[in-house]
Amino acid sequence: MYNLAKTNFSGHSNLILEHGNGFATNHGFSVFVSNLPYSKSRKAIEWLLQKKFLRAVILVQKEFAEKLISKEDHKAISVLANYGFEIKFLMNIKNSNFFPSPKVDSILLLLKPKKTLSKVLISTVNRIFSYRRKTVQNILKQFGINSTSKRRLDDLTGDEIISIAKKIIRR
Repeated sequence: MYNLAKTNFSGHSNLILEHGNGFATNHGFSVFVSNLPYSKSRKAIEWLLQKKFLRAVILVQKEFAEKLISKEDHKAISVLANYGFEIKFLMNIKNSNFFPSPKVDSILLLLKPKKTLSKVLISTVNRIFSYRRKTVQNILKQFGINSTSKRRLDDLTGDEIISIAKKIIRR
């Protein structure tokens, strides 16, 4: 695929094509376009949340895209993605459009950054979700912070979860 893209886009002086592990590069970019390996989608989103760029167009597994877009069924990745990005559904892509055909359908998404997140904020939100069934009071107790809130993560908005993570980081 890289060789085909290189041939088709060789006349564009404002385009740099990278072949290899894009997550290992340290130079900046304006636009990120990728057909992400489905097993690396979460890692890619967390990586993009830490970068400054204009937009990303990514193809991900349908179920993963639904998690990202979800505002109600909180997952750590959906809270992080909705806090850091404006996420726009572009199109469904059936598995029959690929060869060999995967077992799952895909969705093409547009991500526009709203905020750049720190690695520590991302890891703190992920850690909070490891205590998912506990009350906010008991979650904060794990970090040495007092609280009287009996609410659970499922009762909170994404912004409230981010606020709790920031409170933990500041302690």
